[in-house]
Amino acid sequence: VTEIKGGQEQTPTTYDAEQIRQAIEGSGTDSGVPVGEFFNTERTNAELILISGVKQLDGQEPDEQHWTFTISANDKDAPMPKDASGQTVTSVENDHGRFAFPPILFTPNQLGECFMDENGKIDCEPKEYTYTVSETTTISGITNDSAKNFRVRVSLNEERNAHAEIIDPVGEEIRDRLTFTNRTEEAKTAEVELIVTKVFDGQWPEEGFSFQLTAPSDMEGRPEKDTVTVTKDQPTASFGKITFTPDDLMIDGQSLNNRQFIYSITEVIPEGADENGIYNGIRYDTERKYVSITLSNINEFTVDAPFAITTTFTNKTEEEQQVTPTAPHFFRMPETGFSAVRLTTLSEQPLDLKYKVLRWTLEIPSLSLMTDIVEVPLTGDTYPVSWLGSSAGLLEGYALPGRGTSILTGHNHLNTMEAGPFALLKEVGIGDRLFVLDPENRLQSFTVYANERISENDLSGLTKIAERYENALTLLTCEDERPEGGYANRRVIAARPTGN
Repeated sequence: VTEIKGGQEQTPTTYDAEQIRQAIEGSGTDSGVPVGEFFNTERTNAELILISGVKQLDGQEPDEQHWTFTISANDKDAPMPKDASGQTVTSVENDHGRFAFPPILFTPNQLGECFMDENGKIDCEPKEYTYTVSETTTISGITNDSAKNFRVRVSLNEERNAHAEIIDPVGEEIRDRLTFTNRTEEAKTAEVELIVTKVFDGQWPEEGFSFQLTAPSDMEGRPEKDTVTVTKDQPTASFGKITFTPDDLMIDGQSLNNRQFIYSITEVIPEGADENGIYNGIRYDTERKYVSITLSNINEFTVDAPFAITTTFTNKTEEEQQVTPTAPHFFRMPETGFSAVRLTTLSEQPLDLKYKVLRWTLEIPSLSLMTDIVEVPLTGDTYPVSWLGSSAGLLEGYALPGRGTSILTGHNHLNTMEAGPFALLKEVGIGDRLFVLDPENRLQSFTVYANERISENDLSGLTKIAERYENALTLLTCEDERPEGGYANRRVIAARPTGN
């Protein structure tokens, strides 16, 4: 600290924060700080001020250094606390219930100014600087006290001696230390148990059925188990309980009002199972099922989920899956694709081949596809689908979706060489969802169980796939264009109903 007397800098002297604090408080007899010379009201053109405070937890001064206090200046030219080496200090820790920043030195150019009026009277105008002190803590279950805003008013008197005072936002002088007060709150928690159960009417395998739980990336290890096995005697198993706290609402230091956690559960398919999940005559459930848990802290900490969430997987033997064919027989696959490399002239659709408007809609979320469904008449030995455009065509003689075996066909390419609605059908995955909306706005859900390529006239293969499940929905399009024209194969997607 350099004292200035008569406009001249005196020999610099270094004091630590504790020495200065003792001197200001009047307890600095042995502090080494020249109280009578340096801290009296006679010093000229300079002023020191110390910002300190008290920390109270449940009415007591805590011993541990779990709080950090940070000071910031709200005015661009405001000086900041500096240590003996001249380094700016903006953060200090609680020390046995007290904290103090190094002193702030206001130099001549940061003090108020004095003017002499026409009558020779000296008038001094003070200058103010605004600061904020805030706290943070590492202790869970305790919220931070509000930040403390205050001003430092510095001025000169008629003798050009400096004076400083700390005032609150309404202009009252602050004579005591800043006080931060907190109370320990009872820890808030919420628990959710994740349970899986198996429904199976056939001969249970000796090893039972196993299930895999996948947690969100920041929730690994919660619950403790990620794999469980059920048996005929114990068809239900628990992954364990997840205990949530308000800390789970924190992201990058910010507390959210709501946060959703999505877990997924899948059945473990044995090695050696075919692409449809069939092994030793048992068709395993290939659907990935999701569990959504939402935390909220708007009025109080709550979890939007039942105490226990049970996810059910249903299996049947392959023999039980067979159903009696109910669809009509036709002899040629519909030509569901125009050339992708050359334009095709399309004639006007004949009146006797007009499609029936059904006002049904097909949605494939994984392809971001939504298209209307029309009915295509059976003509001779096949279906005339050339005029479908971007619509999906229900083959006449097959049932509406969800009411029996249903087959919808669509183009992979249009006559304009543009991609058709079913161009990316082979990208649909096993377990993906399909949705159908009827004219009464009732939504039906289907889960994909087959994605296969068959030859262009493999009608028996198409029937076998389409009738594997009762009330299954099948999508059909062309694939593998020949150089000379036409398509060599067909892509078949089949899905079973899973709910309304």
